[in-house]
Amino acid sequence: MNCPYCGREIREGEKFCQNCGAPLTDGAPNTAAAPAIAPEPAVPAVEQPPVEQANAGPAPSSLKEFIHSPFCPEKISKSIRTSWILLFVCAGLTLVFELIGGIFPIDAILLVICAVWLKSKYSPAPAIAALALGVLSMVVGLIQNGTPSGILIVLAGSSAFSSIFKAKKLYESTFPGAQR
Repeated sequence: MNCPYCGREIREGEKFCQNCGAPLTDGAPNTAAAPAIAPEPAVPAVEQPPVEQANAGPAPSSLKEFIHSPFCPEKISKSIRTSWILLFVCAGLTLVFELIGGIFPIDAILLVICAVWLKSKYSPAPAIAALALGVLSMVVGLIQNGTPSGILIVLAGSSAFSSIFKAKKLYESTFPGAQR
């Protein structure tokens, strides 16, 4: 049953309309008890998406899509891009130093793998691998010649991990039901 005055749905047993306050009797309007001023008709609420996401498109289905979508803050996506570029630079520098030193460039090869992996999957795992490789390189450098040779790799790995972790946390809180 609907209120004869404002059209709001009335639950059984209500004596007054919860919207306009009109008394209800037997489903018919009581003209003697009608309010002096007619209430404005109820307007159904229309749910609007948040302004910042109105033109953002469909929800991303993966962390990689999230990082490339308008939902991800530009600061985070730039930081991730800078991190994998820095890993490529570290790989190039490591390659040069290892070739000059007559060492097989396994560190450079592993850094390239981490950088490509990070760029293609946007996962925390390659960032952790690069960070571990940098720490290992620092320890070996300190033991062999007394200098922390992998400090730039540690910085690139920690930057990548921090950025990916922030993006992942934001993605999971923004889209809790999305696939990971």
